[in-house]
Parts: sequence; C-alpha cells; structure tokens
Amino acid sequence: MLIRYVATDQHFTATSTTKLLEHDIGKKVSKWTVRRALKKENFYAIEKKRKPALSKKNIKARLSFVKKYKNWTSDDWMKVIWSDETKINRYTSDGRSWAWLRKGEPLQTKHVKQTIIVTHPMGAPGHG
Repeated sequence: MLIRYVATDQHFTATSTTKLLEHDIGKKVSKWTVRRALKKENFYAIEKKRKPALSKKNIKARLSFVKKYKNWTSDDWMKVIWSDETKINRYTSDGRSWAWLRKGEPLQTKHVKQTIIVTHPMGAPGHG
C-alpha cells in the first residue's frame, strides 16, 4: 500500500504519506518507519526541480526559433522588441517541494515543480 502511494502520486512527503497511511489502515505509524520502508524499496526523497510548464508545442516552437535565428548578428537583435519575465507561484511558495524517486529511475514530469511565467515587452532605444 505504501509503495502504491509514492509510485502513483509522487508529491507526498514522508509526513503526508504517514498521515494518509494512518487514515487508511487505522493505526498509528511513525514517519521514520515510512522512510525506512521506502528506503528498503530503493526509494529516496529528491527536491523537485523547478522548470517552466512547457507543452510539447512550446518546446517545438522554441527549438524552431533557435534554429531560425542562430546566425543573427548583434545589429539584427537590436531591432527586436524583447520581453522581461517574472515567475508567479500558482499552488505553493518557492519553498522546497519533494518527490520520491526509485534508484535508477530517470527524472520524469512528476518530479518537476512547474512554474508560470508572465512577460513584459521592451526594446533597444528608439525601437518599440
């Protein structure tokens, strides 16, 4: 049951997993017992990586942009109106967010803390 919790929904901390387990089995469980059991099954806690929430379409568009403009000069880029970005927290603060990862398992989307970016335009003097 414990392995199913962390294998299917990897956002649980040991404390929240303990509370969920206690609720389901109706018995008191130590968070240290949960940690030891997960370690025995080759799970370990990792801090979720922070990355922008990009769809496959966004990723493809970014790659296409890079390939299209890779040979531009500084003068070319001076004619561009740029945008500044700021990150907005949607669900949680910038505090640490944890996930369980089994040894040898590659990082997946569920191990990433997604962010939302808001942009603002700006340009070189005399442009825009």
